[in-house]
Amino acid sequence: MLLGEPEQGVPDDAAQLVRLQPGGGRRARRLEGRRGILPVHSSSGHDVARLTSAERGGAVLPVLRSPDGAALLRWAPRRPGPPRVRVLVLHGGNEISESPTRWTDPAVLRMWLIARMLHRRIPDAAVALLRDRIRGWNDSGVEAVDDARWAADVLTGEDADVPVVLVGHSMGGRVAVRVAGDPGIRGAVLLAPWLPDDEPVDTALRARVLVAVQGSADRTCSEESTRSWFSRAGLEGITPIRVLLPGAGHAMVRSLRRWDRLTRRGVEAVLRTPARP
Repeated sequence: MLLGEPEQGVPDDAAQLVRLQPGGGRRARRLEGRRGILPVHSSSGHDVARLTSAERGGAVLPVLRSPDGAALLRWAPRRPGPPRVRVLVLHGGNEISESPTRWTDPAVLRMWLIARMLHRRIPDAAVALLRDRIRGWNDSGVEAVDDARWAADVLTGEDADVPVVLVGHSMGGRVAVRVAGDPGIRGAVLLAPWLPDDEPVDTALRARVLVAVQGSADRTCSEESTRSWFSRAGLEGITPIRVLLPGAGHAMVRSLRRWDRLTRRGVEAVLRTPARP
C-alpha cells in the first residue's frame, strides 16, 4: 500500500537551545526552515541547558531521565484537554559506538526538528523525543531497545487509553520494529529505517499499523537493503504502508519539508487505520 504525498523544562545536560542570530549560517537556516531555535554547542564544549520562550504556553515539560542515562524531552499538546495520541520520536545512531549520546548529535538534532514539527502540526498530540544513553547499536541493540521501552512505559503509564505511535529514523526505525509490538503501542512510522537482512520480524506486528517512508537516493539505508525484511514481514501477514520519496537521501535535510509532511501524515494514517486483532 502507498500513502499519498503530493512549567518550562530546563534539561540540565541538554543541548543549549538558542534563537538563530543574524549571520548564523545558511545551513542552520535551511535545517530549521524558518525563524526559530536550533541547538548549538556551548563554548566550553559541554552541552548546556537553556530553553527559550519559542514554544508558547509552557509547552516544553521537564526532561525525564532513566536510571541508565537515557532522557526524554516532552512537549505538552497545544490544544487544551487530554491528548488524542502520544508520539515517541526515536533518533538514529551508529552501528558500533559506546560513546554517550548528546542532544547536539546530528542524529538527535534532525529528530528534534521532526518532534517540534509534530508538536506544531498535530495540536492534540503529546510529543516526546528520546535521547538514547549511547550512540551505537552494538550488535544486539539491547541498550537502544531498553531505552525505547523505558520511554514507551513512561508514556503509556500516563494514560493507558491514549495510543502511542513511534516515529523512528534510521537506527530508530530498527528500534521501533522491536518495540512496536509491545502493549499500548498503536503502530510506528519508519523514516529511512535500518532493517538489515538479519533483523528478525516480530509477529506481534500483525496487530500494528506500520508506515515506512524511504528515499530513492538513500545510500546509507537504501530501499533495496530493506526488501528482505519487508518481504519476510509480508509472509507473516504484516503489510506496512510504504512510501518511496523520489530523490531523497538518508539525512532528510534537503527534503525536510517533504519528510515533515509525510511523517505527520504517517502518524495520522496509523491512527486512522484499523488495527488487526
